[in-house]
Amino acid sequence: MADLAENRYLKAKTSKEQEDALRFNKQAQGMLTPLTEHLDDWLSAAQDTLKSKDMKRAAITKMAAALPYIQEVDQKAAQAWLANVVKTEGLTAKTAVRLLSFVRGYWRHLKSEGIVTEEPFVGLTMPPTARRSGSWLPFTPAQVVALEKRARAKDGELADLIVLGMWTGARIEELCSLKIEQVDFSARAFTVIDAKTSAGNREVPIHAALLPKLKELVGNRTEGYVLADLTPNKFGDRSNAVGKRFGRLKKAAGFGGQHVFHGIRKCVSTQLENALVPEGISADILGHEKPTITYGLYSGGASLEVKRAALEKLQY
Repeated sequence: MADLAENRYLKAKTSKEQEDALRFNKQAQGMLTPLTEHLDDWLSAAQDTLKSKDMKRAAITKMAAALPYIQEVDQKAAQAWLANVVKTEGLTAKTAVRLLSFVRGYWRHLKSEGIVTEEPFVGLTMPPTARRSGSWLPFTPAQVVALEKRARAKDGELADLIVLGMWTGARIEELCSLKIEQVDFSARAFTVIDAKTSAGNREVPIHAALLPKLKELVGNRTEGYVLADLTPNKFGDRSNAVGKRFGRLKKAAGFGGQHVFHGIRKCVSTQLENALVPEGISADILGHEKPTITYGLYSGGASLEVKRAALEKLQY
């Protein structure tokens, strides 16, 4: 094996070939350790959900595709890898920070096991190409209508999801997990539970334009999900697959990476602002934290009828 490695280096004509030959030589002599060699040990010891472990595995595997061996990871290589992955995948700064936290966690494990001594992921600079977390663009009302019509022609389920979103401003996860028992037709409202934040748990009025569609979706059923036929992924997320279908739909319609389903929520927020709805009432409708101490800390929130009057200002 050593002779083979030496011959490979001698025959190399370019610096890239020489670099590959040197790596092959070190690998042949047992001097290189695959980056993922200790990944299973790290994940098995972690007190995480299956989804979190899957995300961590994906992060380390992503890095290993560019930096396959532990010994090749130094701060310069780590910075170059971060810059490349942020640029090529169009990551937001928030997503890049989460990716780094996973990588740093794995590296701390390697250090605790005495496998590494350096800290190559400390002091890295966030690439300027990282998008701001709030850089999603809102759809205009006309664009939302056009997307719903486009979806209706071939994917009625996706079209129904768009209708729910355009009249409520709710998050895609909230709509896909909405159960029939959370809908109160007598009060013309539905309740969001288990939201991303405590402010997200709220009562949302049913817009007059949404009422017929919601009754159609529920039908005579008394239990189950409003969007009954969505397929959950392995983590039980019912929004994942239909979210990807929306991604293909908007791409086919000519929209780029800054337009996502969340842009429908932003469309609702923009309409409420332009209709001069007070920010505190919009926050109660959309499930946002309130910006002031008086309302955010002391207020019990806008009444259902106040929220209804504001939401009825939506027009498409």
